[in-house]
Amino acid sequence: MTTAAPQIYGLVSAAAKKAGALPKETSAGVKYSFRGVDSTVNHLAPVLDEFGIVTVPVVLEFELIDKVVNGKNTTTAKILYGVDFFAPDGSSIRAITPGQSMDYSDKAAAQAASVAYRIALLQTFHLPTDSPDPELSQIGNEDETTPAGQSIKAAAAAAKRPTVTAAQAGNEPKESKVTELVNEARAEGAKRGMDGSALNKLSKTLVDGFSMANQTHLNTLIKHLKALPLPDKTNQTTGEVTE
Repeated sequence: MTTAAPQIYGLVSAAAKKAGALPKETSAGVKYSFRGVDSTVNHLAPVLDEFGIVTVPVVLEFELIDKVVNGKNTTTAKILYGVDFFAPDGSSIRAITPGQSMDYSDKAAAQAASVAYRIALLQTFHLPTDSPDPELSQIGNEDETTPAGQSIKAAAAAAKRPTVTAAQAGNEPKESKVTELVNEARAEGAKRGMDGSALNKLSKTLVDGFSMANQTHLNTLIKHLKALPLPDKTNQTTGEVTE
């Protein structure tokens, strides 16, 4: 007699496919984009209901730490959270995630639990953010909503612009100065074996608050790169490696 496979594995996979991407959101007073517990639950709840998946949270470990910060009493909650996902046939899987939050009132525990629950949902159903190509945030890894990120986004869009005829070429917009400097910085870095991550680290050591949208900052980075020696077997004029 053949034993039927547990439903939960196939249902989680099907639910993840049905749910699709969950983009990051912005909130007033918050400087970065994120995916909050409310938007995550709202995104998944209809899908979980459709496939008959039930979630049951379980607190595995919990700790409260009271201390004074800047003259104010605070409470930090640390939690190890388990979320069991049950299918209609009774089969289940468990996701275990941590959560931590500090609060000046009595909300630390609830906030830590919300963080852990959100992480469990995002990771179990591997919800993508549907973010743009990582190349849009090279060097400074800037958020595309910032001026620096928008400059890089514009550069990437320009690179993907369709080919034009000779007659149309005269009407093509010129590449922005910022884009030219970004490309030059990348080129100089590449000659010295530096990728985007290495350039990012270097730029932050040269200029406090380095910004990809600041031409002065970019010029400082380029000047520093050009002062660095090229690797052995590298043509000092073209930067090409010769054997």
